[in-house]
Amino acid sequence: MIPVVMMLSVLVLSGVLGGVDPAFSLEGLNLFQQRLIPEKGVFLVASPDMTDPRFHHSVVLLLAHGEDGTLGLIINRDSQIPLSEILPDLESPGVKSHLLLFGGPVGLNELLFLMRSDTPPERATQVMEDVYFSGDRALLEEFLDQNQDSRDLRVYMGRAGWAPGQLENEIARGGWGLVRGDSYRVFEEDLDDLWRDLSAPPETPRFVVRGGVNPGVLAQFVSLGTYTGR
Repeated sequence: MIPVVMMLSVLVLSGVLGGVDPAFSLEGLNLFQQRLIPEKGVFLVASPDMTDPRFHHSVVLLLAHGEDGTLGLIINRDSQIPLSEILPDLESPGVKSHLLLFGGPVGLNELLFLMRSDTPPERATQVMEDVYFSGDRALLEEFLDQNQDSRDLRVYMGRAGWAPGQLENEIARGGWGLVRGDSYRVFEEDLDDLWRDLSAPPETPRFVVRGGVNPGVLAQFVSLGTYTGR
């Protein structure tokens, strides 16, 4: 039997020449993308069967992953604590508009923050695209002085961490799903909806076939898409 990906490529190529009009770009087809691995800029999405109550229905943004272990932040859990209560000595105008978020069960006496910026901030590390993280108090004050709202700045109490090899074992046991991160979900999507949206099964790719397809060939692709003959 011809491998599925090869058969799909042949079907799409012959379809373009013979009247098959794909309803989406090949660039968005997951079969042609490498499987995600744990690395910075990736979301860890807790399995519905997650047994650790500290991560129940959580979405974690990975900040670093390597031989020394893994660092991340839970991004969908609000602590309901005003930032001004934690940093009462700050007089920046932006401090009153921020609520502290719960970043994870480790280091609860520490603050880390995510920021969105078109230019790389000093004393910060890039996570993805225009998203950076830091624990530098002076940099946080600079952003608050600019009256940054929650669409560009998120401050977290605590963090999530894994020892070397620990996260890979949890993923192998089905505890986490991996999704490519993006700044919209970090800063703008409703926190209450984030886990549900990311844990939902992806939509099935849809093809529109104008000229018809050989039934024997079509039968091999019933799990890849829905076809409508015209």
